[in-house]
Amino acid sequence: MSKNASKILSLNQRMRFIGIRIVYDEADLNLSGHEKLQCDIEKTLIDAAYEAKNDFRLLSLLMSWLTVHGDYVIVEKLFKLAKLAEKDREHNPIMNGFAVCGTINGYLRFKRYVSKSPQDEFLIDQDTTESFGTYQGYKQDWSSLGVKVPLKMIRIRETDVLSAEELARFNLQFRNRLLVGASWRADILTAVDLGIQSATEISKTLGCSYEPAHRVLKEYSVVKKISLSAA
Repeated sequence: MSKNASKILSLNQRMRFIGIRIVYDEADLNLSGHEKLQCDIEKTLIDAAYEAKNDFRLLSLLMSWLTVHGDYVIVEKLFKLAKLAEKDREHNPIMNGFAVCGTINGYLRFKRYVSKSPQDEFLIDQDTTESFGTYQGYKQDWSSLGVKVPLKMIRIRETDVLSAEELARFNLQFRNRLLVGASWRADILTAVDLGIQSATEISKTLGCSYEPAHRVLKEYSVVKKISLSAA
C-alpha cells in the first residue's frame, strides 16, 4: 500500500469515530481525509444496524447513540440510504427501530419514517422477543408505535457515547453539523474540507444529487476568494 493510500476501516473503527465508546486504539482516530469519509454517520449506523440484528449489546449502543445525538442525524439521508441497502441486503427492522427511538426521544423528523404496518414489528427474531417479553413485559412507548421490545432488551446508557463536545474535537462531519445543522450542506462542506473539489465526485461520494453539491461548492469558492483577498 502506498503512503497516501486509504486503508479499509473496520466497522468498530467507524463506530468509534462517530462516538460510540468501544475498545479502540488511539491510532484509530488518526485518519486520512478519505478514511474519514468512510466514517459517514448514516452509512455507519446502517452497517452497524445489520450487525446488531444478532448482537443485543450493539443494539443498545446504537440506540444510546441515537438518544444522545439524534438531532444531528440527516434523517432523510439515513432512510434513503437504508432503502438502497435493502436492494442488496435483506429488510432490516432495526431501521424502523431507529425511527421509533428518535421519535420517542423528541427528534420529530424521525416520526414520518415510523412503519405504518398495522402488525407488531420485532427488532429481532419474533420467538426470541416474545420469550423475553413473557417474563419481562414490553416497553409501552415502543409498543404504542408498533414495535414490541422487551423491557430489558435495550439498555440506554448515555455514558456509552461521547458527548457532542468530545466528538466534535476529532469528527469534522459532526462538527460541521453542529455549525450549520444536520443537512446535506454540512456534509458537502465536510467533503470539500477533506479535499474533494468536484461536484460530481461529491455527489457520488455522499449520495446527494448533483445540484446541491454544485451550488455549495460554488458558494464555498466565493467565500474562499473573499477570505484570501481580506487576508
